[in-house]
Amino acid sequence: MALRGLPGGYEERERGRVRLVARSDALAALVAAGALDGKPATALGRVVAAVGGGRAKASCIEVPGVASRLLAKRITRGGLLAPIVPDVFAFDRGYAELLVTETLRAQGVRVPALVAVRFTAVHPWIARGAIELFVEWRDGASDLVAWSARSTTRTERTRGLRNIGSELASMHAAGVVHEDLNARNVLVDESGQAWLVDLGASRVAQATPSGRIANLARLLRSAAKTDLLAKSLTTTDLVRVARGYANAEWKKVWNEVTPVFLANLARHAWAWRIFGKGKKA
Repeated sequence: MALRGLPGGYEERERGRVRLVARSDALAALVAAGALDGKPATALGRVVAAVGGGRAKASCIEVPGVASRLLAKRITRGGLLAPIVPDVFAFDRGYAELLVTETLRAQGVRVPALVAVRFTAVHPWIARGAIELFVEWRDGASDLVAWSARSTTRTERTRGLRNIGSELASMHAAGVVHEDLNARNVLVDESGQAWLVDLGASRVAQATPSGRIANLARLLRSAAKTDLLAKSLTTTDLVRVARGYANAEWKKVWNEVTPVFLANLARHAWAWRIFGKGKKA
């Protein structure tokens, strides 16, 4: 059954247990490569690189006829039950990520385009199965963990961190809350521009002040958990993110959001006292 309300510029094809929703300019190439025939993502074109590891591994591939390289990844479960619960989902899970992605891109938020979503049902009569995402590859972009460890000038570092804050503010202004915001889901490219990824757990909703603060605090907790505060980030860096957030388009929320966010930083002072070892910006 065809989906209703596909974003503009997307089309749907279905064959047997496989359903493919793709951008119109990439659909024919993906079908020709075998996307509807059940071929694994790595068999659709040339594998350029393997990305990640464990259950979250993905591949950067080049599909003939598709303008950009694609990051092909399968949606997996997280948490304690991940090793024993199958990675089986309703198709709505992948479709929701497409809608959130297009909502943000329409508002000018830097989010890599979701070129295609492929759903492979476990049985013709069961509307649950594996979901694969084909995301536009961003050359030269690294997640916050890798980027912050690089040797950059103070100016480059400040620009990148403030751009992260600016994109987070733009995301909230667009009415989206990233429910899995962490240091691995924020990218910074070679020009210092920030990109937000892995939006599957996000939702389109009015971002209340408390929701915005909780979202930012989640990123802070992630920085502590991944030892970023020990290895490459300082408290000043986090304040730069906050300043970028405050200086974005919607400055009207400066007085209600920034003081509380900075209070959150102070409340987590134990993290950088333990891990930061007195590093200076």
